Amino acid sequence: MTRQAFLDFIHAAEHSSSLREAISSCTDKQKLLNLASNYGFSVSLRDIEEDSTAEKALCWFDASKIAPIRRQAR
Repeated sequence: MTRQAFLDFIHAAEHSSSLREAISSCTDKQKLLNLASNYGFSVSLRDIEEDSTAEKALCWFDASKIAPIRRQAR
């Protein structure tokens, strides 16, 4: 029930043609959640629905990093 579990599920789908086929046959979110559970992933509806928002926040934090101050040699 974490975003990481959802990302792990997506990663597994990227590397498994049979999982991608099974995902493509899901007609609603509940079937997708059941499929994830059958493959051993603890994914919730909230994980799916909030993934886009979480991804935008992570991108913003990555883009907003301040470079460390480097000391100049004396």
